[in-house]
Amino acid sequence: MGTPEYMSPEQCMGKFTGDGRSDQYSLAGVVYRLLAGRPVFQAEHPFAVMYSIIHELPAPVTAHNSALPAGADAVLLRALEKNAEQRYRTCLDFAKELKHALKGDTATPVAMSHAVATPAMEVPPQAPPAPAIVVADSKDPVHRPEAEHITLPAPRKIEVKKARFVPAVKVNPRDGQRYVWIPPGKFRMGGSSLDANSYKDEMPEHSVTLTKGFWIGETPVTQAAYEKVRGSNPSQFKSPNRPVDSVTWMDAAAFCAAAGGRLPTEAEWEFAARGGDPWPSIGSLEETAWFMDNSEGHTHDVGQRLANGYALYDTLGNVFEWVLDWFGPYAQADLTDPTGPASGIERVLRGGSWYTTARMARVSSRFWAIPKMALHTIGIRCVVDVL
Repeated sequence: MGTPEYMSPEQCMGKFTGDGRSDQYSLAGVVYRLLAGRPVFQAEHPFAVMYSIIHELPAPVTAHNSALPAGADAVLLRALEKNAEQRYRTCLDFAKELKHALKGDTATPVAMSHAVATPAMEVPPQAPPAPAIVVADSKDPVHRPEAEHITLPAPRKIEVKKARFVPAVKVNPRDGQRYVWIPPGKFRMGGSSLDANSYKDEMPEHSVTLTKGFWIGETPVTQAAYEKVRGSNPSQFKSPNRPVDSVTWMDAAAFCAAAGGRLPTEAEWEFAARGGDPWPSIGSLEETAWFMDNSEGHTHDVGQRLANGYALYDTLGNVFEWVLDWFGPYAQADLTDPTGPASGIERVLRGGSWYTTARMARVSSRFWAIPKMALHTIGIRCVVDVL
C-alpha cells in the first residue's frame, strides 16, 4: 500500500488511480527528507501521518534548512499539492524546476505561482493538527519506530463454546446481521498494567460501570448488510461478506439509525471487545485478527478468526470501527455510563485494521479522525438497545 510518510493524499484516501502525479508527490516527499533531514509530516501512528497528508499544509523546506535557496520552497510545495491537478504535469518537469531552484536560479513564473499549497479538502480554520500519540515512557514524542516492537502475552486460545456465558443471539431483520447480548457490568478501561505497550492516550486506566445491557453486532457491518439498508456500497475492497469500508462517521451513524440502533459508546465498545477478559488481546493475533502482518493488504470476510469471550468476531483488526464519542483525554476518575466529551473535532476509532501494526490491534488502543474521513480501513459495528 505504501510507506505512510511518502503516500500522496489520494493514495491515503483510497482514490489512487495510477496517475504519475501521485508518484510525483512521493518523489517530492523523498526530496524533502533529503533536504530537510525529516519527512514532510511525521507522527508515531501511521494514520496520524495520513491525516496530516490529507488535511495539513507542509512547512517550507527552508524552515528546516536555512541554507537552501528560497526557490526550493515554491517547487516542493507545488509537487506536494493536495490536488494532483495542481502539481507539475510530469516528474521530469518537477525535476527540471528543482534543479534550477537548487542552483539558485530565479524560479519560473509557474513555480512561483504555487508558492502556497492549496488544500484539496475543506479544513476548518480552527482545526489543530492531529494530536501525536505518545508512548507513556517516551523521551522522544515525535518519532519512536522502535516502539512498534511489542511484547504480547503468551497465546491463550479461547473458544466460543468455552465462553463465560452462553450468548443470546438475535438476527436484526432490518440489516440481516446477527447481534449478541452484552449484559451490564463493570470493567477496567484503558491501558492496563498487564499491557506494557499502552500509548499515553490510553491512560489513565479507570473503572467503568455500565448499568444497562445492549445488543451489539456479532461482526462488523458487512457490505451486504450495508447495501441492504443504504442501497449503496462505498467499499474499496468489494465482496458481500467483507466488512463495509470507506464510510464516514456520518455514514456510520446513519446506517446504525436505519438499522434501528446507534453507534456504541467508546466504553461499550471496549467492554464488549474485552469479552470479559482483562488482557489486551485474546490469544495470538494470528488467530484473532487481520492486521498488517497477515492481511496481505486488504480486508477479509468477517467471522474467519477466533471469537472473543462474548462470541464477537473481528473486534481487533480487519477494519477500524467508529464509535459515538468525540476524542478527548480520559477522565481522572471512575465513571458510570460514560459518553465522552460533549464536543470536539475528531471522533474515536477503535480496534485497529488490516493496515495497522500489532500494537494498535489491542482492545484499549484508540485512534481518531475527523467525522468526514472515509478511508478503506474504517468500518462500522452497531448497537441496538431493544431487539
